[in-house]
Amino acid sequence: MGRPREAALRRPRGRGRLQPWHGAGGRARTAPRRGARSHGGAGDALAGREARLAAQPAGPPAPREGRLAVTAAHAPVDLAALKERHPLGDVVEATGVALRGRGRVRQGVCPFHEEAEGSFTVYADSQRWYCFGCGEGGDVLDFVRRAEGLSLPEAIRRLDASPPTTAPVRHTASKRRNRDAVPPPDPALLTAAARYYAGQLRRSREARAYLASRGIGPETAARLGLGYAPRRGLREALASAGFAAGRVRESGLFLERGRERFAGMVTVPEIAGGRVRWLAGRVIDPERSPRFQAPPGPKPVLGMGRLGPAPPWAVVAEGVFDWLLLSEWGLP
Repeated sequence: MGRPREAALRRPRGRGRLQPWHGAGGRARTAPRRGARSHGGAGDALAGREARLAAQPAGPPAPREGRLAVTAAHAPVDLAALKERHPLGDVVEATGVALRGRGRVRQGVCPFHEEAEGSFTVYADSQRWYCFGCGEGGDVLDFVRRAEGLSLPEAIRRLDASPPTTAPVRHTASKRRNRDAVPPPDPALLTAAARYYAGQLRRSREARAYLASRGIGPETAARLGLGYAPRRGLREALASAGFAAGRVRESGLFLERGRERFAGMVTVPEIAGGRVRWLAGRVIDPERSPRFQAPPGPKPVLGMGRLGPAPPWAVVAEGVFDWLLLSEWGLP
């Protein structure tokens, strides 16, 4: 047998080495080294294609601050102007959510989870919303996304194609004033309610254990008038104390359908001049929401009624239980 053709041998790859390959006619040819320049034919076609690509215009410029390019087929949208045309509160009410109040903070029943307390909160100054029940929040685009099941670009196009949003008119001016009016606190009734709650705290081992887990001892609880609200019983207790049904109904201690506002909560009163001026509640079940409750209307600074006319100094805390813990430590 003769020597095998040299072209049939597979030489090891290496830098600068040539590897034979077979063309259509079976003759061994040498493939060009990687990076070598092609001459004529396909090389000229490739060079022409690269030149044409280089001559094409660049893509659209990056959007300026305050603008968002939705897709390549849509012009950039001025998000600041878009949100001005569609105020958050008006968009929320246009979906059927009734917001209470006329100030900078308004509340209503959250459309994203089942509740009756009204934990959905709209902040007019920041044009943002947050639900203290389910923990969701955001701006008007986030609300439209959640309410209509859209992506962010779809929500932007949805608002951009809509006329300016205005809240639907459901009430005359006089009816709206009556609806938003908050009855003044009823110190006598609140004092009777706080006394009832304090008695229930002495009967509830679970509520006392919760206070102990938060660092609040029985002496502090008694000194500050803390209490516990069971699921029911307050209405009967107030009726037994001689309070009329209408007065009880306007007290702010009951929600829709007659449910007790503080049911299942530890209650914290604000006492001034020996009478209760306000009540707050904190749920003891970690699975329940919202965690805090308070009657509608202005909220005082807890502990102010105990400081006297001119205290030399005081410690200010953010939360209700922060203040309770400071009181446990003996700080004013």
